[in-house]
Amino acid sequence: MLSRSVVAGAGLVQAKDEGSANAQFLSIQPEARTNGMGEVGVSLVDDASSMYWNPAGLADAKLAEISFSHMIYFQSLNHDFAVFCQPMGRLGTLAVSGIALYSGAITKTTEDTAGNFLAEDGTFNTMESAISVGYGVKVTQNCGIGVDFKSIRQRIGDVSASGFASDVGLKYSVSDTIGAGLAVQNIGSAIKGDALPTNVKAGFHVKQFKNTIIGLEANLRSEERRVGKEC
Repeated sequence: MLSRSVVAGAGLVQAKDEGSANAQFLSIQPEARTNGMGEVGVSLVDDASSMYWNPAGLADAKLAEISFSHMIYFQSLNHDFAVFCQPMGRLGTLAVSGIALYSGAITKTTEDTAGNFLAEDGTFNTMESAISVGYGVKVTQNCGIGVDFKSIRQRIGDVSASGFASDVGLKYSVSDTIGAGLAVQNIGSAIKGDALPTNVKAGFHVKQFKNTIIGLEANLRSEERRVGKEC
């Protein structure tokens, strides 16, 4: 089945400065469909991609699924996302995912005290990654909840740091055509003194016709309001 996604509007409010947060790679959106809807996904996801958008979406997963994405980001940075989910009927759905942002070889240079270039001194690379295990389950016919736990690791050359974080989420079906969702992402302690990019997002969607969905979502961290449409 082919589908076409149309972004009706995105980022209607300017994002605030997030420069003080660590592990910003956790905020890079990896999945095409929800990106095509202006990143409106907290109430819509119902498959393996729920591990990024809202773990409560795992409760609605119907089939075992493996998904992988690769993106050439910028300045020789690569971004990979892989996820597997396994529904277990009334027992819910288990999932595991991995996300990484990494570079190729970067030239190391030396400078004098005034900041003037002196010489090249070999190369180094960078790697930021997170491995997550998640679970979602229906608590009522219309309501699903989910949670995941992440192990985060960052490395620049020979210097590394690590930490842990978690996401929690809720999805509720008001009717066959209206749904709502809430997720709190990247709950955890600071890494090297810098806080994680913790975010709270809430949204809802309406299915207007057979193949048309309109969704609205608000993100606390970026102070954005997003509207998306799929048809």
